[in-house]
Amino acid sequence: MNTVESKTEYQTLKTCLAQIEKQLGWGDSAKWPSANFEHLSDKIFETTGVQISHNTLKRIWGRIPYTSKPSTSTLNAMALFLGYENWSAFVAYEKKKSIPSQKQHEKREVSLKKGWKNKGVVLPISIVGALLLIFLVSYGNGLMPKTETYEFSMRKITRGLPNTVIFSVDAMDADNADHIEIQQNWDSRKRETIYRTDSLVTSIYHAPGFFDAKLVVNDEIVKEESLLIESDGWLAVVERDEVPLYIDSDDFHKANGIGVLPETLQKAGIATGEENLVSNVYWVEEFEGLTLKDVTMETTLRHVSYGNANPCQMTEIIILCQGQVILIPLSIKGCVSDLRLFVLDQGFNGKRTDLSAFGVDLSEDIKVACIAKNDKVAIKINGEEVYQAPLNEAENAIFGVKYRFHGAGMVTSLTFKNEERVFLDESFPQP
Repeated sequence: MNTVESKTEYQTLKTCLAQIEKQLGWGDSAKWPSANFEHLSDKIFETTGVQISHNTLKRIWGRIPYTSKPSTSTLNAMALFLGYENWSAFVAYEKKKSIPSQKQHEKREVSLKKGWKNKGVVLPISIVGALLLIFLVSYGNGLMPKTETYEFSMRKITRGLPNTVIFSVDAMDADNADHIEIQQNWDSRKRETIYRTDSLVTSIYHAPGFFDAKLVVNDEIVKEESLLIESDGWLAVVERDEVPLYIDSDDFHKANGIGVLPETLQKAGIATGEENLVSNVYWVEEFEGLTLKDVTMETTLRHVSYGNANPCQMTEIIILCQGQVILIPLSIKGCVSDLRLFVLDQGFNGKRTDLSAFGVDLSEDIKVACIAKNDKVAIKINGEEVYQAPLNEAENAIFGVKYRFHGAGMVTSLTFKNEERVFLDESFPQP
């Protein structure tokens, strides 16, 4: 892409952002708190059926360092939010507006000639160029984060869960009145306030996964570091508000799979039919060299009834990628309206998207595969392709998988591989 095209695309994106800001009426975006981006993410989802994460929006608005262009699907969703058919339609409309009519061109040409005669009005070209450069730099800096020097690093002290992480911090460049926080992950509600004089802070992680921990000053992210909390093999937990209920290894390792079953829940003291009961099964580790450039994940699973509280058999397979996820939703056919499919920075709502292919009978073993190769990703259920999309050159590292069963469930096989080798093969004999 040449420089002119880059500048044109940048200015078109700026115009799009300005129109969204005007439509929202929330004031200067440079002063938006994180909650505004979360709200905007929800509004775009409600309007378009496409989910753009609040972190992606913050990157586009320049609140988080960002060097790549937004994906085509993200641009399409933003244009659709403004009422255009897609991004190409928005670009075409803006280009048409910028082309002056012949009369306007002639009028401007006459004015320009007159202006050269009036030397008191016309500035030297060098001064005009300098002013234009200052304007462009100032205009661009409106999207850039603060440049103060902060230090932020971390280290884990053990394997497995729970796991304490030690953060080393240097926020002395902040003012005494600044509000400084550490955010554990994507959830901006999970922040811990610290003092500018703090050099060491600790925090407990209760679940495995790939996290982007952040140093936040006055609601602005000034430093961001990646953190992988491994599961140390299979791990099963029951979700709770703060600290999950960890299931003993002997109770979730079965002869024919890994599962949180009714007898497991009963032993843990969880009543039959408990509403909002969610059981999680994890395998999280660093698969060196495994990325979205070439990966195949294959798994077999089933939902297990526990009382009558979860008739939809809601189940999610979440492939953990660097900074993002691929979330494959499953349910019985009658409940697909409540499903949400996520593929990296894009989300699709079952209320506005036909996700009927993700409706299956989960009381029996279901085979699910996710294949990323040749810059495309495909999802298969029982051998039939139900979704395909371009990856837009995404090469995120893969860190494992998380299963969410609304109720109880079992995993009977899991494989991660690429063309070169098999990274993980967990298969259990079936009766």
